[in-house]
Amino acid sequence: MALNKRTVDKLTYDPDGPAVQVAWDGDLPAFGCRTYSSGRKSFVLRYRTASGRTRLHTIGRYPSLTVDQARKRALRLLADISSGADPQRERKAQRGGATVAQVADRFIEEYAKVFKRSWKDDERRLDKHVKPALGSIPIADVTREDVARLHTTMGKKHRHEANRTLALISKLLNVAQEWGYIDRDRRNPTTGIKKFPERSRTRFITEQELPRLIEAINAEPSLYHRAAILLLLLTGMRRNELLSTKWEDVDLNRAVIRLPMTKAGVEQYVPLTPDAVTLLGMIPRQSGNPHVFPTLKGGGDGHMRWLGKPWKAIRERAGLPEIRVHDLRRTVGAWLATRHGAGQYLIGAVLRHTDDRSTKVYARIADEAPAKAVNGYVDDLKSVAGPQMQNAIRGIESSGK
Repeated sequence: MALNKRTVDKLTYDPDGPAVQVAWDGDLPAFGCRTYSSGRKSFVLRYRTASGRTRLHTIGRYPSLTVDQARKRALRLLADISSGADPQRERKAQRGGATVAQVADRFIEEYAKVFKRSWKDDERRLDKHVKPALGSIPIADVTREDVARLHTTMGKKHRHEANRTLALISKLLNVAQEWGYIDRDRRNPTTGIKKFPERSRTRFITEQELPRLIEAINAEPSLYHRAAILLLLLTGMRRNELLSTKWEDVDLNRAVIRLPMTKAGVEQYVPLTPDAVTLLGMIPRQSGNPHVFPTLKGGGDGHMRWLGKPWKAIRERAGLPEIRVHDLRRTVGAWLATRHGAGQYLIGAVLRHTDDRSTKVYARIADEAPAKAVNGYVDDLKSVAGPQMQNAIRGIESSGK
């Protein structure tokens, strides 16, 4: 009898039967479906090596592979075997013990660091969530159940982080497939796993909160921390974008910061207001370090990566313990919309959003429009914050001299 979905679904493990229980296909006798005591089912291929040794090669799990997909793969393998190939030996050589943890390390070094500005976030999620749960599993054997279990566990407390980790695992598996760790025709195990609904955060700095926030920023001892947080508020840049900025990408004459690689995957420019230009011009350059915000520990040519401790102190001084660093970026969009009547596409251009709808309209917005919008927004900040904003910029100047 030929194997099909109906016959495979009916297969059960007989506890009184042999240890290895395989239902063989009537049309392709070397092809079968093995049932395990756990209830798991995998497609297998029985073949003989050139030396005469009989092997049982696992093709893939059911239902990740359909019967037809597994049979086609078995036929290709048999063709290779007839030419002297040994799938078992080649799989071991190909994997070389390649676990999720091992491929994840290669992913960070050879993919994330090359193509993603946010590679540090990927590294953190892999180290904190993925490796402890899946790290010891051969990456070619990761199942939908493995990923879904991790996603569900994380989602009980942190839905946003669970969804970002799910997307990262999907990318890791796609790249691993391109590198040959996973068979080309295998479906990505993350396919079909439903993301948790996320509530969009709408928190931003209000007119009443701004003066005391600026005052709290002024009280921060570190010049670099003060300047970084003020620039986030003045420009709407993402934290990682700003902290990784190099002086070679800052053009004070043209009043722009060049972002050589962004979330959109293209070069972009951030318009700078006169206050942002003044502030940047006052930041001292560290000898031998190309970054605007050099690392404050250990020297070298690295840059700051986090603002956690100074930001915590600032928001506590301001009496705003729930405010996040990203809320500074959100403040730019919120004030442009509520106080200046800016439309979604202009706001998207200012904040460099990557969704398709905004991107299509960017081409129809004059180049100077985002710069004008940001200038109007910063003028508004100064009118609300009063002398605190000027004191903040003068504070950078005093510290820089």
